[in-house]
Amino acid sequence: MPDSSGKRLALFRESLGFSQQQLATALGTSRGRVGMIETDKAPPSRAFLEKLSNRYSVSSEWLLFGEGEMIRARGVSFLGRSAEVEPP
Repeated sequence: MPDSSGKRLALFRESLGFSQQQLATALGTSRGRVGMIETDKAPPSRAFLEKLSNRYSVSSEWLLFGEGEMIRARGVSFLGRSAEVEPP
């Protein structure tokens, strides 16, 4: 398991067979931003994490902390909460 969020992002991107530019285009960000995250020079923003999670179901817990599975379970939201549970 890669030891940083940047390395985990690179692992995920490579699993898609994408270049940094292809991932950036798919997420509506710049290649430079993806590169900065992958080299751990900048943390992924909340907006970046949301886009990645919504488009590819990447678990934010996995990306940020290396916990759990790369791909979040169906029905689980961006923040790791069950989408079927109604708030109190």
